[in-house]
Amino acid sequence: VAPAAVREGVRSFVPDEHRITDVASIAGVAYVNDSKATNPHAAAASLGAYPHVVWVAGGQLKGADVDALVASAAPRLRGAVLLGVDREELAQALARHAPQVRVEEVATPETEGMSLDQRAGVLSGLMDSVIAHAASIARPGDTVLLAPAAASLDMFPSYEARGQAFSEAVRRRAERGHTA
Repeated sequence: VAPAAVREGVRSFVPDEHRITDVASIAGVAYVNDSKATNPHAAAASLGAYPHVVWVAGGQLKGADVDALVASAAPRLRGAVLLGVDREELAQALARHAPQVRVEEVATPETEGMSLDQRAGVLSGLMDSVIAHAASIARPGDTVLLAPAAASLDMFPSYEARGQAFSEAVRRRAERGHTA
């Protein structure tokens, strides 16, 4: 294959949605959806791509150890916003390996017994809260990165639904004209 063809292939490549997808830039802060990063290894690759990160993480860790992930990411972390059933495990790892990092936990609402529309509304509000917390930590030049290192099934039907909720919350914030 000719080098020019390889170069063009790399330049024109667009990853599938929810895989390091640029959502928006608000007040100099980039918002990136990598909801597909459903395990620590995938999240590490995503976190390593940005110099200053407000990390949105959590869900079902399924027994995965996050200590090495947090220790390696610590120098890049500006803050973390944690959600999901196993958010406390992430909070403890951050306290051990990145005590200087500001951590915000967003409680997972109880949605059992709700209709699909009610559940969607509650989860939309949850993600609005996650984005508001992340925006309060982020500074111009930072990246707010959804790279959860965990499965989504404690709250969302799929990683796609979680990523879509994140992206929609970012777009709502941008449409409201937030500058911080």
